[in-house]
Amino acid sequence: MTAGHVRIGAAESAYKISWHMSATFQAGYPAAFVDILPGQSGSLLDSLLQGKIEQALLDRRLDALDSAAFQKAGRKLFTYNLAAQPVYLLVPPQQSLTSLDSLALRRVLEGKVGSWAELGGSMDPVHLYIPSLAGGAMHSLLAYYKGLPQVSASAYGSRDSLITAARGDAGALVLWPWPVEGLPWKALAFGPVASPVYPDAATMMEGGGYPFRLDLTYATTRSKQDLAAGFLTFLMSNTGQREYMNQGYRPAAVPVRIVRLTKGTN
Repeated sequence: MTAGHVRIGAAESAYKISWHMSATFQAGYPAAFVDILPGQSGSLLDSLLQGKIEQALLDRRLDALDSAAFQKAGRKLFTYNLAAQPVYLLVPPQQSLTSLDSLALRRVLEGKVGSWAELGGSMDPVHLYIPSLAGGAMHSLLAYYKGLPQVSASAYGSRDSLITAARGDAGALVLWPWPVEGLPWKALAFGPVASPVYPDAATMMEGGGYPFRLDLTYATTRSKQDLAAGFLTFLMSNTGQREYMNQGYRPAAVPVRIVRLTKGTN
């Protein structure tokens, strides 16, 4: 169905791209209005569990605890992986440090590093900036470390507020779950043997060595044929997946290149 009005909550790290995908969909179907509302994955999942909403755009995949909660409540939840994005570790370009290993990043996350000099970098004090403690970016890091006793960071509710807060801070470490083009920072490599950093999501993630990622996921408790289903069909179609790729994300399915053959004349 490609007409009508539907509201869909989107987690903060998924909001901007989801709004763009909605606008792209509506450009092709003027009778459709898909209203994207900002939220957080945790609260959106709670609302799905309680039956307050029927669909949401999350910035992470469901984990075992999420699945167990829906199973216990007797609710079916259908999830669809749409696209993925590396969660970058960004620092100012003048920072001499070029990589972090697992132990160093853990110490930074727990607030146990006072100055970058302790890790071989500049004398500037370390300040960690994140989108949200409850967002997909931190969820990815917490899953990697299997939980942390504490996280010392400044959290901001939007991409723009995060840029405003961290810009000009020579000691900033920014947890960044969006495409990196045009930013005032550089990306750090990560790992015991520093993994290379690429600006495009596909190359960054195909090697399998970089552990931090954002997974854009459509979750719904129903399977009706309505406008929400029509929008989901678009997101998973070749056209939708190509648009994710054009916006700097790694699509869940590689868009098929269509070659039109014409009969030649002899």
